[in-house]
Amino acid sequence: FGPIWARGSQDFDSLNEEEQQQFRGLGYSMLTLQSVNAQSGHEGLDRGVASRIEAQTTGSYKQWPGLATYYERYGRSHTYNPELRSLLDAVFSREFGREVDTSWHWGVKETAS
Repeated sequence: FGPIWARGSQDFDSLNEEEQQQFRGLGYSMLTLQSVNAQSGHEGLDRGVASRIEAQTTGSYKQWPGLATYYERYGRSHTYNPELRSLLDAVFSREFGREVDTSWHWGVKETAS
C-alpha cells in the first residue's frame, strides 16, 4: 500500500481505479476516526490549539492534498455531523482558496438537469 499512499496522498487522480478504491478505504477510516473523536468530546483544547481536529486537518491537507480530494469527492458524503462537516469545509476553503464542490456525492459528480 505504501506506493499507493505516496502517490495518492499527493495526487488522488494519479491512481488507477483499483488503487483509488484502496486509498478510499484508508480515507474512510481516517474520517471515521475524526467523527468519533468529535462525537465523543475529544475535540477540545489540545497542546495549545483551539481545535485539534482543525489543526490535524490543516496539517493533513498541507502535507497530503490528495486527502482533500478524497474528502471533497467521497468523505464529505459520510461526514454526518454538520458541525464537523462545516469545520472540515472551512479548512478546505482556507487551504485551497475555494469552496468544497458539494455536487460530489459518494464519488459521483451530480450535474444540473
